[in-house]
Amino acid sequence: CSSPHHWEAYAIGTLADDIASLSSDDVAGDESVVAGCTEERFEDYAALSAAEVGFAVIPPSQSAFASGSRLFHCVASAGESSVTFRR
Repeated sequence: CSSPHHWEAYAIGTLADDIASLSSDDVAGDESVVAGCTEERFEDYAALSAAEVGFAVIPPSQSAFASGSRLFHCVASAGESSVTFRR
């Protein structure tokens, strides 16, 4: 991406096949999310300090989940900080 932006997907993964729901507790507790959406992974990807951003996980949509998708994205957001991403 050539233009600056305030969020960045820095990793993707697959939720466990037996995940109960897309509730934030179920998604945040999934082993793939815990192992994949780490501050260290973000710092390796972006060469920025994790202290400068906030983190979230974007699970599949309800319809995609119902169709069998388990793909999630680990996202860092600059929020109100002065950080911008350029990848």
